[in-house]
Amino acid sequence: MKKNSSHEHDLQLRQDLDRLTLMLDASVDCIKLLSCDGTLLRMNRSGCEALGLEHGKTAFGMKWLELLPQDIRARGRRALSRARQGFKASFSGRSELPGQKTVYWDNILTPVMGADGAIIAILCLSRDVTRQREAERKLRIASENDALTGLPNRRMFKKHSALMLRKRSRGEEVGLLLLDVDYFKQINDAFGHDAGDFVLKAIAARLESVRLPTECIARLGGDEFALLARKTSNELALEQIGARIHASLEEPVHYRGRIFQIGLSIGGAISSSRLKEISTLFKASDTALYQVKSSGRGGLIIFSENPREYGLESSAGVLRA
Repeated sequence: MKKNSSHEHDLQLRQDLDRLTLMLDASVDCIKLLSCDGTLLRMNRSGCEALGLEHGKTAFGMKWLELLPQDIRARGRRALSRARQGFKASFSGRSELPGQKTVYWDNILTPVMGADGAIIAILCLSRDVTRQREAERKLRIASENDALTGLPNRRMFKKHSALMLRKRSRGEEVGLLLLDVDYFKQINDAFGHDAGDFVLKAIAARLESVRLPTECIARLGGDEFALLARKTSNELALEQIGARIHASLEEPVHYRGRIFQIGLSIGGAISSSRLKEISTLFKASDTALYQVKSSGRGGLIIFSENPREYGLESSAGVLRA
């Protein structure tokens, strides 16, 4: 009687385990059972497919951490250590199989307690968050880039500028150029916004083509662009960047049989002990740009902290405002 009872118990246990396995295999989440030392004991179908392992094994025996990409293993190791201490732990990871797209996962490790309260295993649940990551990436791009030209927008540019100003070192100042397209309104008024948009995209492409790795180009809005240059030691260096920009626009822009000769007015400034905030650096560059426009457009002026050097008596007052 006892023998039959034991046999029935084992049979019931196997049936329960089979049902549990079927339930786990139906899940789109990757579910893994690990020993306390990180050895992979069991895994459902989704987990096997994600890691490129044969499904249907009753045991695996390999170290789970070794199945993760090299740069993810430290995160997994920390999460496993915390789970061994009796705490739930989580980390972000990914899986990479040859010939397949990268899949991103949110992983949660939960300690499994025995009847005596001791930790006997670790349950790892991994959920595919690839679509969420892609949606977040697109949203981030949309919030940081200009929709028309693809360049960084004003918000992203000012954020990047502020960071560069904080990181600058003595002798390696930050140079800022503000660029306005000359007579752009006439293009829009005479030929329509489609023509204006085409010209703006062409200008953006030219600016990007001559940008150095130490420089950042942005569209601030309308017909306003900006360039930020790291490691700009003096006005001559900033003037050379402006000359490079002007040269990139010497070739006219062709649009539906029409030819547009594009000019830019450029005002610039270099960071200093006085111009160490993004707001003051922008004001200085804008002051220089105003002087260019007042003197006939198409040129370049670099802001001087001694306004009399280029005849702009009021610029210092502008910076104090």
